[in-house]
Amino acid sequence: MRAGAARLSLVCAAYDEEACLPELYRRVRALPELGELIIVDDGSTDRTWEIVSALAAEDPRVRGLQLGANHGSQPALLCGLQAARGDVICTLDADLQHPPGLIPRMIQAWRDGFDVVEAVRRGADAGGAGLVRELVTPLFYRAFNAVSPVGLAPFSTDFRLLDRGCVEALRGFPGELVRAMVARLPATRTALFFDVPPRFAGRSRYGAAGLVTTAARALYGSLRARVAEPPRPVAPAAVRAVGVGLAG
Repeated sequence: MRAGAARLSLVCAAYDEEACLPELYRRVRALPELGELIIVDDGSTDRTWEIVSALAAEDPRVRGLQLGANHGSQPALLCGLQAARGDVICTLDADLQHPPGLIPRMIQAWRDGFDVVEAVRRGADAGGAGLVRELVTPLFYRAFNAVSPVGLAPFSTDFRLLDRGCVEALRGFPGELVRAMVARLPATRTALFFDVPPRFAGRSRYGAAGLVTTAARALYGSLRARVAEPPRPVAPAAVRAVGVGLAG
């Protein structure tokens, strides 16, 4: 059991999510543990960075990291994890298909002694995942589990809460697929299940090309993991930041 105050870092990768970010902020700002909301702008072409900058100017808990190009969701999440300063760190998508209402239960599970709290989908994405994703995803998991030191469930997600110690340990882990890196941690873990709501607005810009690229990087990362080659984080020179970090 863990007692006492805990500072929460929320880490979110955003690619052309101007329509979703204000609502994401509205839903998480009242979390009593919230110490910082880190939004990583993954090379967006819309007003995402403008909105992040405005939120950071309004609320000192909001921090923005702008990548110089579109690197993909996994490098963006790793960039945010490297910057996070909380006692517990939760990663989630910007489109609100990872419901923030589950976060208090995740924090309680951490207080109960679990280092990793995974949020697992009960089924496919609401509204359908698209033909390419439906075809590629099963093939990816089959190929990944064949070469990876750890196996991943088909309904795993990047919606999870991590203890500070786990985030520190990830710095030395090989691989680029965050969920696989977390799976290799020697940590106590539990899972919470959720139904995937529809996107709040717009459509995912991590489309077919991004899915294939992520899959290729993940497979390459799993092979590098076998020879313990360290991960390659986003170069600091490619990152611009706004916000002042944890308040208090």
